[in-house]
Amino acid sequence: CPACGRNWKQRCNASADARGRLDAGQNGPGAGHVRSDKVAALGHWCRVLRSLFRWLPLAVIIGAALWLRGHDLGRRPMHADEANQAVKTGELLEKGTYAFDPRDHHGPTLYYAAAALARIRGEHNLAQLSETTVRLVPAIAGTLAVLLTALLGAALPAADPVRTLRWPALAAAAFVAVSPPALYYSRYFIQETILAALTLAVFVAARAWWRTGLTRWALAAGLAAGLMQATKASAPLFLLFAFIAARLAGLRPVSRRPARDVAFAAVAALFAAALLYSSFGANPSGLRDALAAYGHAAERFLGPSAGPTGHEKPWTYYATLFGWKREGGLVWHQAAFSALAIAGFIAAWTRREAVPRALALYALLVGAAFSFFPYKTPWHAVHLVAPLALLAAGAVFLAACSSTATQDSLKPAGPNAESVYNLFVPVFWIAAVIFVIVEVALVAITIRFRHRPGRDTIPPQIHGNARLEIAWTILPALILAGVAVPTVEIGRAHV
Repeated sequence: CPACGRNWKQRCNASADARGRLDAGQNGPGAGHVRSDKVAALGHWCRVLRSLFRWLPLAVIIGAALWLRGHDLGRRPMHADEANQAVKTGELLEKGTYAFDPRDHHGPTLYYAAAALARIRGEHNLAQLSETTVRLVPAIAGTLAVLLTALLGAALPAADPVRTLRWPALAAAAFVAVSPPALYYSRYFIQETILAALTLAVFVAARAWWRTGLTRWALAAGLAAGLMQATKASAPLFLLFAFIAARLAGLRPVSRRPARDVAFAAVAALFAAALLYSSFGANPSGLRDALAAYGHAAERFLGPSAGPTGHEKPWTYYATLFGWKREGGLVWHQAAFSALAIAGFIAAWTRREAVPRALALYALLVGAAFSFFPYKTPWHAVHLVAPLALLAAGAVFLAACSSTATQDSLKPAGPNAESVYNLFVPVFWIAAVIFVIVEVALVAITIRFRHRPGRDTIPPQIHGNARLEIAWTILPALILAGVAVPTVEIGRAHV
């Protein structure tokens, strides 16, 4: 290169002015070198754009999850359980410390998170505390759970892996984003959503340690486990079930010093839990009370004086929540989601992947434990959503076409397959256009005619538009008739 003297295959290190002059006045090897430098820069930006588009679907899912969880949080009146937690948060704001009560309340993580957010929003006592502020904490935790589900879903088997995320992970994140129990209790000021998010954080960090053997991931898992313990005393139950599922599924860490890393994780967990239970050193007796909570719980539920709590339900309660039930004239169900999860559970045992088996075992252990104890609350269902979503995403993946399979409907290799493909493409794009039109109209109408504060009048009650109804009945019929003709012809030609 006349500009820098280096071989033309190497990157030019001449100044920008020298490269510009050569590019404008030469057509020889030097110009080729300068142009190759520009091509390398263009390739860099192409890689940046590809990376952005690769993460764009996850960003859209997380954005939708955050909007669903954070929109109009102050509209619903607070439940008694939420108000109870809000009073504790108000006391923390006003006194600056929190005294853990092992007989009546859970850990302090929820209150410290809400108090920090309240101070950011300029709320410094119970009277100033708003529904939106306190409910933003579980809303953010629920959105974080969507991201953590996607990161955990990267461990699902895939025939066509992508450098960052594979689409089964995106499917699992989408399931969690719109799951009824996960969504509803992400707008509910109680501990359960934070506990579920921290559990997923432990799993993500533990999986990274399991694969890399790096001590920092063990410390991260320990810190998340400590925050779990400081959130609710039932945290060890989930960690125990996860350990049993991992061992039975055959997962083995690559760390050469697993005992040392586990010890570091345990120290980190104890440090995080002790810091919060002691109110950052201001209430040392909170450490003793944290242990006493288990004795009080055993006496309350298993002791001789234990009586009904009002939350006793049949052992099929959680299966009903994820199944099908009729109540108040309405049908409530998650049958499609549960069917996919069951299919993923079956596939986990018919295939020899350790991670799906561990997920299936974990979901089975958690579901069995929740069903065994008579004390049941609906918000416990959030702990089943993420593992079931990952199993459902695995089932969807197994039902889809693989890019490495010997037969691929999107890559026809013969005349018959070509004719089917040529019919599929226009039908797909017609359906895609209709989908976009319908969804855009649906979102626009929902936003345009949504309820607004101060508008208490009932809108005009109309029967409908007969011409419009006839039109949108005839038009789809004509489209289907148009598709039926070539479909029948192709089918007869292949007989």
